[in-house]
Amino acid sequence: MHVTMDMDKTRRPKEAFFKAAHLNDTNSMKALLMSEDFDPCIRGDLEETILHTALFNGNKEMAEFILDRIPALIDEPMTCDKYRGNCPLIISGLVINSE
Repeated sequence: MHVTMDMDKTRRPKEAFFKAAHLNDTNSMKALLMSEDFDPCIRGDLEETILHTALFNGNKEMAEFILDRIPALIDEPMTCDKYRGNCPLIISGLVINSE
């Protein structure tokens, strides 16, 4: 499923990155990653990265896409209380085991 989001520069808050990761929208993610205002260290409400978001939603294709462009995210742990210290590999294991 590919749903291309509105890429208007005035509407490009960090939520756009997480929405693209959640929806497995590689077209929007590619445009966002190539934008000047991209910060690879952005974190969501649970202190997750865009890679964590893709994995939590079982979006393997998106996770691979993100890792191809930002390989350092593989080592980034979550820092919220509930998931403190969980790196993306642990999250992917949790998702696989819950299916």
